[in-house]
Amino acid sequence: MSIFFIDGEKTVWNPGNSTARLYLDMTRSLESFLGVPSGLSKIIADEVHIDAGLMRVFVSKYERQDHQIVLTLAEGHYLVTCVLCSRMDIPVSLDSRRIKEHSAKMPI
Repeated sequence: MSIFFIDGEKTVWNPGNSTARLYLDMTRSLESFLGVPSGLSKIIADEVHIDAGLMRVFVSKYERQDHQIVLTLAEGHYLVTCVLCSRMDIPVSLDSRRIKEHSAKMPI
């Protein structure tokens, strides 16, 4: 089984259930910490719908963090989120080379 992460009509990621649930759990923790929604819906019928506008705000708020421990703890999550953003044409601060490198590890 897998979960489809969908932007409009486009699937941007299709990880296995365990990976998707871990990513979503981490996202919910970061939503609470940052005080903004991520734009990721709950899993409904094996799908997570993404609100690109909310995702843009979420990433922007994360990128303004200056707490080094938080940044270190959330680095893997941020990399995955940046790949999703790149697939949805949402600009992020991460170097495009790193996005491309991590995107190769995240087949759609």
